[in-house]
Amino acid sequence: MNLLGAAVMVWVGIVTNVWSVWVLNGVWSLIAVLGLLRIMRQRSAATSGA
Repeated sequence: MNLLGAAVMVWVGIVTNVWSVWVLNGVWSLIAVLGLLRIMRQRSAATSGA
């Protein structure tokens, strides 16, 4: 949900040409993506027995 909200705010910032909004929320989007990737990696490692 955090990723979705931040992505929407990035779009709003770009459309309204407010760079601070899209930069800040772009960083939050990146953090959310990295967190999701980390969770997915941990789950795949747990199911593969490694």
